[in-house]
Amino acid sequence: MPVHRFALPSRRPAAALAIIACALLMTGCGGDANAEKALTAASAAATDAAEETEVERQAAEEEAARIEAEREAAEEEAARAEAERVEAERVAAEEEAARVEAERKAAEEAARVEAERKAAEEAARIEAEAAARKEAERKAAEDAARKDAERKAAEDAARKEAERKAAEAAAKPAAGSCDPSYPDVCIAPKSEVGDLNCPDVPHKNFRVKQPDPHGFDRDKDGVGCQS
Repeated sequence: MPVHRFALPSRRPAAALAIIACALLMTGCGGDANAEKALTAASAAATDAAEETEVERQAAEEEAARIEAEREAAEEEAARAEAERVEAERVAAEEEAARVEAERKAAEEAARVEAERKAAEEAARIEAEAAARKEAERKAAEDAARKDAERKAAEDAARKEAERKAAEAAAKPAAGSCDPSYPDVCIAPKSEVGDLNCPDVPHKNFRVKQPDPHGFDRDKDGVGCQS
């Protein structure tokens, strides 16, 4: 009987099983020792193929696990990068808000300081105007008082001058007529000028003799119109 040679394709379990099936048929049909050898070889090939298939399955699972791990790592990295981006945006937004708030407060403070400066200047201006007005009023009052005092002094001087002239005129006796009660001065008799008082005559501290018709010597000490 011719020897049957079987070529067992590597990594093909289905083909190995087919070879085994053929070898069994040949053995059952009264095949020779070569058929038994073929059956043994087919079994060994099937075993090798099964082992190779298991190795390939494990390699495929490991590859799938690696790919899954890489996918998960990529997702974690993407999530981390996204979280960092969001956090960076949040921090930037907070910093921007803080900057804007600081600028607003600085602007408010500057406006307050400027308002206080203007208010102080306005208060100083009003105070200066009030002081100038009071000074002007004081000077006007002093000037008015001075003028009034001058007017009163002039009026008093004029009054005194008029009184002096009136007294001199009243005390001036008629031609050669002097009362003998006042020997050192010439005072007109009472019968000519009426009753005179000390303010009516220009004389002071003069001798008086009785009967002193004008009554210049009230205390009767011989001196009239004592000053």
